[in-house]
Amino acid sequence: KIRLKTKKSRADIVYRNTFDAAKRILASHGFTGLYRGFTSTCLRQSPGFAAYFGTYDQLKEQGQQCFGSDHLWLSSIVAGGVAGSLSWAVVYPIDLIKSRIQALPLTAAKDELTMRSIVAKIVKEQGWASLYRGLGITVFRAFPVNGIIFPTYELTSAVLNGTM
Repeated sequence: KIRLKTKKSRADIVYRNTFDAAKRILASHGFTGLYRGFTSTCLRQSPGFAAYFGTYDQLKEQGQQCFGSDHLWLSSIVAGGVAGSLSWAVVYPIDLIKSRIQALPLTAAKDELTMRSIVAKIVKEQGWASLYRGLGITVFRAFPVNGIIFPTYELTSAVLNGTM
């Protein structure tokens, strides 16, 4: 996915679509070529999910006390939006590093693929603040997206379980 998103011009087009990319990467670099950035993805997901679900549960409970039982959806929307925004704020630099690793040429040297080397390169060329470039819009986008996800999940779950 990163390879398809990082094309700079029509001349940079290497893959026609996701399936073509997977087929070509498998052919040239084997199964492990598909999993470049897996470690950094895991390092992003673990604290991200802890912040996301932990914050959601706490805020939803507090929201129910604050808004009352007549406004359970409002509590879920606010808790989901805040939880999503907070989780991105926590993991944003790790996500940036993961994306840089995944965007490197498949022929990149192994020592270029470490999180440490990516951070060192970013900080040397652009400074520490660049690890957070784009965080504002990401957090802004995360609020409505995650504010919709949880109530939708809860509604769907209630309908499927026959409790609604």
